Amino acid sequence: MRNPAPPLYDKKAAMNTACSLLMEGPQLEPTPDYTPERLTPSHSQSNLAQLHEVARACRTVETPSNVLDTVKLRAMPTSARFLHLLGQSKALIEVHGPYTTFAGTTVFSRAPLARNRMKIASAKHIALSLAAAQDSVGSAQIDGPANDDLAVFKYLWDTTVEMLESLIRTGDLDHETFGWGIFGLSAGYIGHASWKEDSLFLAHKTRLHDALVQMSSMDAPARHQRLSLSSGGHVGILAKANREIHVCANLLLQRFQREEWKRIRWYHGVAVAQKWIAHLGMEPEIS
Repeated sequence: MRNPAPPLYDKKAAMNTACSLLMEGPQLEPTPDYTPERLTPSHSQSNLAQLHEVARACRTVETPSNVLDTVKLRAMPTSARFLHLLGQSKALIEVHGPYTTFAGTTVFSRAPLARNRMKIASAKHIALSLAAAQDSVGSAQIDGPANDDLAVFKYLWDTTVEMLESLIRTGDLDHETFGWGIFGLSAGYIGHASWKEDSLFLAHKTRLHDALVQMSSMDAPARHQRLSLSSGGHVGILAKANREIHVCANLLLQRFQREEWKRIRWYHGVAVAQKWIAHLGMEPEIS
């Protein structure tokens, strides 16, 4: 019988922030106030009149490759393909990010000036760039390097969904890690216009979080003693928390799947997939 995997989250990190799993990313306001417009910068690098000029001026010389060898990538295991595309995407963002859209359009755009690649892309720049890509991907684009970059980010997202579905289907994630991952995905959920839809989603999200913080990996000694003395004892509280995690996490997951993952912010999906891969030891060894 395989020993259970260690908890995904450090106790202090988990207590300090509900979204600690998101690569120490920018803190987002709770759904439904969280909308696509709030992640895509309100200011753009240029106006529409400059679009063609900038697109022509862009060059891919001495920059990370934005050319997708789809045949080679499809031959890779899903986890290896995901990690490869994530590295390729980060390299593009380090040089050409943060990406955004031209003012008043959904035309994807690189930053005006290439940056020093030695500077690692921040979580904020990754989140902003992936949000701009997500907002642009369904729209007509101008041929050029930025459009090629967009194809890389889209392929990363498609692989992310495939990776998430695969990890969930295998059942290898322990109960708590699965619950925190679903909660992380819910932090990047784009709300509905319907108040009823959002109120139900928020209720499940809140119940899931309340149950997760009851788990044993979250206990400080004083809290452990208080729970042991409470009605039903610690075992009863953990049993109830486990039931809540199972019910609420699966209800949220079913919603994500029913909506084909389209209402999940790409950054959050990528971050959760990366954490789950690391937790299961699926990252390649560095020789």
